[in-house]
Amino acid sequence: MDVHDFENEPPFPEGLKLAALEKISLAKLLDVNDAEEAQRLVEACKHYGFFYIRLDDCAEGVEIMDVVKKLFKLSDEVFAEPLEEKNKYDLSEKGSFFGYKAVGATIIDREGTKDKMEAWNLGKDDMMQTGTQWPNPPLITDNRPLIQDYIARSHGIAMTILRALERQIHLPEGAMTELHDLAAESGDHVRFLKVPPQPDEGRQTAVGEHTDFGSITVLFNRLSGLRVVEPGANNPWNEWPWVRPLPGHAIINLGDAMVKFSNGLFRSNVHRVDPPVGLQKEVQRYSLVYFSRPRDDVLLKRIEGSDEIPPLAPGEVEEEITSKDWVARRAMGKRVFNFKGTHHWDQMQGTEQHSKLKPLLLTPRMEVAI
Repeated sequence: MDVHDFENEPPFPEGLKLAALEKISLAKLLDVNDAEEAQRLVEACKHYGFFYIRLDDCAEGVEIMDVVKKLFKLSDEVFAEPLEEKNKYDLSEKGSFFGYKAVGATIIDREGTKDKMEAWNLGKDDMMQTGTQWPNPPLITDNRPLIQDYIARSHGIAMTILRALERQIHLPEGAMTELHDLAAESGDHVRFLKVPPQPDEGRQTAVGEHTDFGSITVLFNRLSGLRVVEPGANNPWNEWPWVRPLPGHAIINLGDAMVKFSNGLFRSNVHRVDPPVGLQKEVQRYSLVYFSRPRDDVLLKRIEGSDEIPPLAPGEVEEEITSKDWVARRAMGKRVFNFKGTHHWDQMQGTEQHSKLKPLLLTPRMEVAI
């Protein structure tokens, strides 16, 4: 998404406290000899667990931005279908988090508050035709090649990030990347997300505070709404700076799997989506996401081979859980029909508490939108 895409939206609100995320260059990460950029990446993953990745400085980045433009248009068309038609592709009763999700179908907090967003999850295995196939509307099946292109390019960005991390913290080559095989069954998926406008009164968080379930999330959006916890063990979670989308960039964040693989070296930061503010509150908020996750059979445990990954504490025993089971526990547990109360909410949590307690590694920087 270039600057012209942003010009078609209302201006980003002024005066918001912004998260000071690092800007990492995809072109420099692709250069295996650029250790300085790789180290900046490592620090961003330790500190915020969120960062921008610049795409307009290399051919690979420019190409995916062109695909993203087309998918935003497709997303608008998909969500414009009648509700009764979209509900035909709600697969939750089949035990799947793929397919369509209507507004209010999941809960966003321990009190059982319902969400304020529509989503459509397209499984990588389904779209690439390498695993379980799910029913999809004609708009999706007719655009399968476009979606496949986006999956392959987003997966490529995620693997570029993982390879740079492997090099910089002295892991054996493939220690992380080989756990993320595009052709193997996994919980990877594309998400179309739509947050409808909310009036001045009765506004509420659209997507509740959470960490992502997998390894690397690649996010594209154009409006305000995304907010992250300001890192620091002393933060009582009352500081939620806003993440400002930037032309020519994607927003990247780490998920729970990276916390487990690195035994807490990296952060999967808590974030939420509030309704846009300022003039942007009057329009629909669309996002396009790719979630890169380990293969279904991968155990989410500390990876051996790097002295920079902290050792387990004396007597500590890691949970024996696969990536597939971790995603299922976290994703399906938030469906309204599965919610059993506050104790159930606590059982569904990922690495949120670790993110809260992780020591502040860098001096926090804050920015203000002007």
